[in-house]
Amino acid sequence: MATLNHDPDGIREGAVLPPLWHWLYFLPEARTDGLAEDGHPFRGEFMPPVDLPLRMFAGFELVIHKPLLLGERAWKSEQVTGIEEKHGKSGRLVFVTVSAQVGNDGGAALHEKQTFVYRDAGPPVVSTVEESRRGQDWGMEVPISPPLLFRFSALTFNAHRIHYDREYAIEQEGYPGLVLHGPLIALLMADLVRRNASEEPTTFEFRQRAPVFEGDTLRVLGFKQGDTDIELLAQRGDGRVSATGRCALA
Repeated sequence: MATLNHDPDGIREGAVLPPLWHWLYFLPEARTDGLAEDGHPFRGEFMPPVDLPLRMFAGFELVIHKPLLLGERAWKSEQVTGIEEKHGKSGRLVFVTVSAQVGNDGGAALHEKQTFVYRDAGPPVVSTVEESRRGQDWGMEVPISPPLLFRFSALTFNAHRIHYDREYAIEQEGYPGLVLHGPLIALLMADLVRRNASEEPTTFEFRQRAPVFEGDTLRVLGFKQGDTDIELLAQRGDGRVSATGRCALA
């Protein structure tokens, strides 16, 4: 709660788990001596042994069949369900899809499909500058600070060094500074919906399009599309679209 600037006492046991907060469950169990140079667990255990050095979170699709409740026991099953090679502006790319179910004693509650992309070393390709969208129904601005990045890395047990090791991010992966987590952008979108909508989401989709760096301010915008659909957009301070999303409300 505090990481997203909510009152820590604002959610109690038995309350509906906010959308995407299941990512804080079932944290990776790799030991420190099981981490590669980039901070990710060695490949070939769960994730396939892709022979490309850099990895990014590309997006996800989520279907919520019923809510999870804070404090109840939950389970998760997941498997790699797709590996696809493509060639883009930055060279060779390999997309890996991981499908998962999360549930409780009553059965499966969530079905999720996440996509990760592996690429060659070199500067990341960013999206073209797009005109700032106007007429949003909801909006908020979030300063991207090192403490925010550190807190989210700790909450998700994410040791990828681009989020906390500035020297590594610049010298090894070609970024201008620390990088905002893609899942955190998605959580900020979900938090915008939670702050403004009275209904719970039933589906959520997210696609990351350009990285965001420390010192920037992220604009998170929501646009109502009829009675139940919300289009979501995240923009960097320079006007580039960082990510797009969509959710449907109950």
